Amino acid sequence: MRTDLEDPFEGLGVTEKATTMYQAEVTSCIFLTVTVLRGRNIPKKDPFSKSDPYVKIYIKESPNACMKTRYIDNKKNPEWNQTFTFLLPNNLSEITAEFTLMDKDLKYDDSINTRKFDLSELGIGETVTKNFRFAEGSEVDVEFHTEISCETDLRLGTELCDKENDFRKARKQKVFHFMRELLQKHKKDGRPRTADEAPVIGVLGSGGGFRAMVGYAGVMKALHDTGILDCSMYVKGLSGSSWYLATLYANKTFPKHGPQETNNDIRSKIDGYILWTQFKNFLEHSRNAVRLKQKSGQPTSYTDYFGRMCGQTLLGQEKLDTTNLSKFQDKIKEGAAPIPILTAIHVRPKEPANVFHDWVEFSPYEVGIAKYGSFIDSQNFGSKFFRGALAKIYNESPLHYLMGIWGSAYSKLFVDAQKDEDDECSSLAKRIILNILGIDVDQNNRYEISQKSNTRQATRRSQRKRKSQKDRTTNSGRCSKERHQFFRTQAVGKQQQVQRFRRARTELVDKGRLFLSSTKSTFAKDNKADTTSTQVQYVHGKIEKLRKRSHNLLKMEEKYIKMLRENPLADNNDDHDTDEDVISKDEIKVPTRPYYFRRNRQKRSNDDTTDEEVIPEKKKKIIESLPQVQLKSQRPSRDKLSHEGPSNNLRRQRQTTVASGNVKERNKKLKLTRKKGQEKSLACFLNAVDDPQTRGRRTAKVFNYMRDVDLQSSNSKPTLPNTADTQDCFEKINEILDVNKSKIYVADAGLAFNSPYPPMLRAERGVDIILSFDFSAREKDDMDPLEELYRAEKWANLSGLPFPKISRDTYTKEGLKECYVFRDEENEKAPIVIHFVLCNINFRKYSAPGVKRKRGDDWGNFNIFPSTGQSPYSTFNFNYTNEQFDKLTQLMEFNTLLHIDNIVDQITHCIHRRQRQKRKLQTRCCK
Repeated sequence: MRTDLEDPFEGLGVTEKATTMYQAEVTSCIFLTVTVLRGRNIPKKDPFSKSDPYVKIYIKESPNACMKTRYIDNKKNPEWNQTFTFLLPNNLSEITAEFTLMDKDLKYDDSINTRKFDLSELGIGETVTKNFRFAEGSEVDVEFHTEISCETDLRLGTELCDKENDFRKARKQKVFHFMRELLQKHKKDGRPRTADEAPVIGVLGSGGGFRAMVGYAGVMKALHDTGILDCSMYVKGLSGSSWYLATLYANKTFPKHGPQETNNDIRSKIDGYILWTQFKNFLEHSRNAVRLKQKSGQPTSYTDYFGRMCGQTLLGQEKLDTTNLSKFQDKIKEGAAPIPILTAIHVRPKEPANVFHDWVEFSPYEVGIAKYGSFIDSQNFGSKFFRGALAKIYNESPLHYLMGIWGSAYSKLFVDAQKDEDDECSSLAKRIILNILGIDVDQNNRYEISQKSNTRQATRRSQRKRKSQKDRTTNSGRCSKERHQFFRTQAVGKQQQVQRFRRARTELVDKGRLFLSSTKSTFAKDNKADTTSTQVQYVHGKIEKLRKRSHNLLKMEEKYIKMLRENPLADNNDDHDTDEDVISKDEIKVPTRPYYFRRNRQKRSNDDTTDEEVIPEKKKKIIESLPQVQLKSQRPSRDKLSHEGPSNNLRRQRQTTVASGNVKERNKKLKLTRKKGQEKSLACFLNAVDDPQTRGRRTAKVFNYMRDVDLQSSNSKPTLPNTADTQDCFEKINEILDVNKSKIYVADAGLAFNSPYPPMLRAERGVDIILSFDFSAREKDDMDPLEELYRAEKWANLSGLPFPKISRDTYTKEGLKECYVFRDEENEKAPIVIHFVLCNINFRKYSAPGVKRKRGDDWGNFNIFPSTGQSPYSTFNFNYTNEQFDKLTQLMEFNTLLHIDNIVDQITHCIHRRQRQKRKLQTRCCK
């Protein structure tokens, strides 16, 4: 007998079992157990000590190809008794095991000898002991045991896992009661009578960096306050939206107290620079963590670093390494909150992501690819598999690493930034990195001057400075007090100028510092000769070139995203040269002691106390009050620097292109040199994972959990429509991943299309209403906002999944508005899509739905994607002020609240439709 907890009407009448295009099958594998027992007469390779032997085992065909025993100090006849397990194919023919006897040494281990053993000699289920003879009469006893195992750690099939089914049963009862209260509040008829009549609602958010994260925060607040979130079964995210969901479910107060505390926490944390927040500690901890991961045998990439950047900013240091995806199970226990599902895609190394990709879904219960019907427990993501069996178990991946995967499109920026400076993609990446760090390169301010103008001003000041020094040298007849007064006035004046211009030049100096840090600078050339041009001029020139190269940041974003979509894993040329020079102490001018005092210093008596003897102490205080600079090499002493004559000063001035008399330029040099340590750290950060083990560092590289699994084509595989529109997108969507590869690439799902519809469209989940929130970038506000929806419709049609028809002239007919509703009356299996777009229309005039703004209130008068100028809501902006955060969250909260009635109407429509289908089913059963 069917109960109310069982829902035969999920999917709006879809009773047939959903199928996939491919079916994964796991074949049996052989477990080979190798026990290294003991050794005899092991020779020593080190003449100064006895042998420290150990044995290394290598089997190429096994996922754990190389293993070794522990070494035993000073033992000629060691006893190891260590056991190792190797997973192998069913056929042991032509499989060879290599045993290498090694002698441990301080620096390099010595190889004594190697022996090979043909594993085809072993019988299944037998235990065999072999004696291997090595060089100089040494012997090692090894025991072998083989057995066949058909067990698998994969879950195969398209059906939902048991944990998710249990969650749905518990959640459906809560949704049933919340939905009745919601409809009663809105005075709607036709409330659900049983739990199976309550429609399944899913909420999804698109990508868009911090813009999507901040906008999703306003959406969640509106859905929570109106009760829609309590009626939802799923919440899904992609890229920036997934960062918000991860932060929300990691907050200890959710779901008990709603999303408001999480929003306040994010608001305070992103009001600053993401990279330079505790940079030294971040760099040290990150590099140590990545090194440990590499030593354990796991692949690493820039995703590890970018994920730690996001995690430290959003989660905080206390949660960075302790929060995991599987811990979200406690948040949704007994249906307390909607189940979060985050998304990524599997891509090929040299294939455009929009041509081939497989959607990967991450839930608190499991991770998998629905296209192949294969899933693993979320704790095992990142572990090593072979033929469906766990070959090596690693600790569960921390949440910040998954956040890096979900937004890994940004990781490629660090790789592109190291290309040749003339490369177009490199220039775009460098500009985006500056913007990620909170620096707007295109911002016009009165402190920026062109390179030519700066050079002309510096030349004139240099001439005046030389003339002043020449006059001071020739007019040596002045009395000492007058000379001292002249020097002190000049020194104090320079000091005041430095103080006056220090704050004014901070922004431009930071731009130069961070720009230089984003490329491989010449920090290793510490002992090179002094430069013939300053870093500041170099920075000005490069920033000016970048300004002229692109029109605005929004167009640049679209171009860069297009590059990523076309080839997210294209090989990068990391070889480049830099002409940057390091500022020496000679270029930093400080007041010097008058030549007269240096010349007559020896003539003065030690016991003759005069006013002139007090001068060096006063001058020392003045010099010490100036910004101190760490010298690079050949640092002159302070005494030597204090007693240099005008001729030495003039000689140093002639060695520089820009005169040191330019106080603004000197101040920039001081700032750049002071930050030299951070520049070195950032340069080390960019090169930290640049080694042969991480050539695929553009996206996340993880172990292939479907390695050596059989994939067979299903009879339900849909056929591709023969249209020209299909050929430029999703052309190879029906192809499969390479199961022979030990590792696969997992990337940001926004490279395929920017909304996570695929996991929501699975027939097993039977979603009736999809609340879609699109935060994708557009060149300007009045452009067609449905582009990602067109892509989702095309993907659904190619995958054989029901989806409402999206007319290409919808925007032309209806114009720009906050919400669009798409419903297919002919196909009741297709879900209803309520699509919200990021736009500012009614929020300009209304502070809340139905509440007009007062005269002079221009809080809502702003553009998201202005046609000219820069937008603070750029995809690559990672620094939001509190005002920018409040405006965007309030805008999305307002847009959501404005169309709550539309959502309630569609819920009522689905309830009526389910009730009609229920009556038809009962009538059919009676007949």
